[in-house]
Amino acid sequence: MIASQQNITKKTLEDLAVDIYQKDETAREKFNELGIKEINIRKHLAEILDKEPIVGVPIDAITNDLKEWARTLKYNVKLWVITKYVDFNNSKNIAYEFPEEFKPELDTEEEISISNNKVGRISRSDIGILDLINSRLLSVNQKLTMIYKPRNGGAQKKYTAIILEDGSLQLMGQIYSSPSYAALAGIQDAGSERKTVNGWTSWKTDTGKTIAEVREQLNITT
Repeated sequence: MIASQQNITKKTLEDLAVDIYQKDETAREKFNELGIKEINIRKHLAEILDKEPIVGVPIDAITNDLKEWARTLKYNVKLWVITKYVDFNNSKNIAYEFPEEFKPELDTEEEISISNNKVGRISRSDIGILDLINSRLLSVNQKLTMIYKPRNGGAQKKYTAIILEDGSLQLMGQIYSSPSYAALAGIQDAGSERKTVNGWTSWKTDTGKTIAEVREQLNITT
């Protein structure tokens, strides 16, 4: 964390990120999804590195000691719980379920915000599709679309997901518990080998808004 504030370290991180972008097709795809053109990569990286670092920790369990340690740090800490699944018939067959990007189990910045605000606020990390349904920003049986074209030259495909009553999405005859899982199923069906995707910025309503933009409309004052 201290090193991240040094100019030489920032330059090294910037160079490494650019090198990964140039060599990794998946990294280039993520930059393109965010609308960051190659000519602007260093500019965006510099803006990111000028901000205070966030300590992000994916872990299989969060103890009270870990929470207390996180709260003592100067910087914002986000903790995500990773779920591990082991095949009973083959213990070497292991799968890990990563949580939504915006759903950390602990976010020290949000804790401080809530403690300093007598009214209290709900962060976007606590908001799911079901919340948007209850707020009438989305509706049951509403269709969401995602257009995706893999960078390996595959054909562009359009996917349509249906919002179910519990906030899950139905896509290609399967039910997915989150927008990201549904989006990942779609892009892999299109021929991509990507392992992660932000479904909140992938799925759009019939008005052309991403569901991330719809989420920003939610009045988060409680």
